[in-house]
Amino acid sequence: MSKPLDKEVARDRRIVAGWLLWYEERKQQYEEMREEMLHSSPPPLSEVVPVKTGLSDTTGQKGAQLGDLQEAERWLALAEEVEQRIPWKMQILLSLKRKYKVGVKGRPVRWLIAVELSKEVSRRLNKDWCVGVDSVDKWWQRIVGYGTILAAKKGLVK
Repeated sequence: MSKPLDKEVARDRRIVAGWLLWYEERKQQYEEMREEMLHSSPPPLSEVVPVKTGLSDTTGQKGAQLGDLQEAERWLALAEEVEQRIPWKMQILLSLKRKYKVGVKGRPVRWLIAVELSKEVSRRLNKDWCVGVDSVDKWWQRIVGYGTILAAKKGLVK
């Protein structure tokens, strides 16, 4: 039995939002894993311990790690593409969402983001501009929606 469509879409949106919000941290993890893979060599045969679960073959293990790296690379490229293609106001919102992704949750952080976004947009437009909390929420939903559509087109969400 398949999942209801709304649950499937909500799951995909959560995945995309996670990659958008945690982009810097995941990029750093990706770089570390990549460097580790590039500079690692298989252990001597005398040190290989048979395992009952997973891959005991070191080449197979490397292949599995490489698959994980390629998947992460595709998600990171998607996050970069979304960030580049959204309007500049939404780019500011995305950077603020990343800045305040941990700590205080809910209305206080949404209000803080709205105030900072208003200041930055006003500065860039050289006139007063007020962004409300509802606009912040709508813009964020649009950003995640764009990302989800691109992820589906690229085969990243199933």
